[in-house]
Amino acid sequence: MLGALTQIDSAGFAAIDANLNGDAPEIAAAWLGKVERAGLAAQAVMWPDSMKAAVDGFVKAAGDLAAALGADDAAKAAPLAKAAAEAQAALSQATYAAVAGMAGSSEGAGATLGALGVINLAGIGSMETALAADGAEINPAWESRVANARVAALALVWPGESQAAADAFVTAATALEAAVKANDVAAAKEAAVAANKARGTLATRGYGALSGMRQTADSNGAALAALAAVDTAAFHGIDEGLNGDKPEIQAAWAGRVTTAKRAIQTIRWSAEVQTAADAFSKTISALEAQLTAKEPDLAKAGEAAAAAHEAQHTFSEIAYAAIGGKVAAH
Repeated sequence: MLGALTQIDSAGFAAIDANLNGDAPEIAAAWLGKVERAGLAAQAVMWPDSMKAAVDGFVKAAGDLAAALGADDAAKAAPLAKAAAEAQAALSQATYAAVAGMAGSSEGAGATLGALGVINLAGIGSMETALAADGAEINPAWESRVANARVAALALVWPGESQAAADAFVTAATALEAAVKANDVAAAKEAAVAANKARGTLATRGYGALSGMRQTADSNGAALAALAAVDTAAFHGIDEGLNGDKPEIQAAWAGRVTTAKRAIQTIRWSAEVQTAADAFSKTISALEAQLTAKEPDLAKAGEAAAAAHEAQHTFSEIAYAAIGGKVAAH
């Protein structure tokens, strides 16, 4: 379920709703793919029977919105965006409530990928940055995001040394959650620093453990979590940054592309998808080498970024199509 949520919660339904029901509604080209993939994710995994109504409601709402977006009809899409955002929020709330009652019930590469994806989606680093600013205020939405990350960390038995990191993250996230709930800016500022540091350590150890678990996960949920890691790496942005007027390497890129590579190498893909995954991994390695070099060659980095971006599109298209072909079995 957490693997599916990495797709559903990252699709941006609230932002789509806010735009289409705002003062200057305009449909963005990227929305259709995100909404369609979120709907696919909801249909691709097994959910508890108690959540059937929430899942069915979300699938219908996402499908209706996708149809309006595909027709480029902003007026028709506006109320559908509101309905889809509400259905997504209801499904997420129901899922995290279910996962909270299953602490320590999952293990393995797929579960690890899903939990790491959810934890990264919480945006704890952004909270730390916001709280460090002058006149900082607490966003009430942070409480549920931190709580969801905490629940995800508690949901599984983590591999190797990452269990200790997960325990430390839960402790830090619990303190941040309490400070946010109390609207205590000073306490939240301190807690956010600790929680973000703990999150970084957990990510390093968690994804590090995955390097020794290649091709061990074969569920739709695991594949969706891997694809979410690929999307989060933002190869499009890296390509633009290195092939624009003023190319430069950003420090965060290396970690993101390494995470994406480890994620896709963790999955046991079907033969057709595996070919595309291997080709994509090869381009990532070339890009990774330039991003981590002491004296990178910006021209070669630009070439590697363009190749990785193109390979990512090919891989993602084939991988999502394969998952769609297995939806009926779930």
